[in-house]
Amino acid sequence: MTVSDNGEEFNPTKGEAPDTDATLHERTVGGMGLHLTRTVMDVIHYRHDQACNVTTVSKSFNNSLASAV
Repeated sequence: MTVSDNGEEFNPTKGEAPDTDATLHERTVGGMGLHLTRTVMDVIHYRHDQACNVTTVSKSFNNSLASAV
């Protein structure tokens, strides 16, 4: 899946992972969506192209899983 926008340049592949061991009151706001994406997806690719953020994510699925459903 590829998503693009013309917002402020933002590279989701950079930056630190949130502290998931901290309590809700100790955590800073933000970063959990990126953490989830980084954890679940196999590939995350980012580029800044003509004033647009372009992020591509991909996930491979095992065919034997689909046949078990």
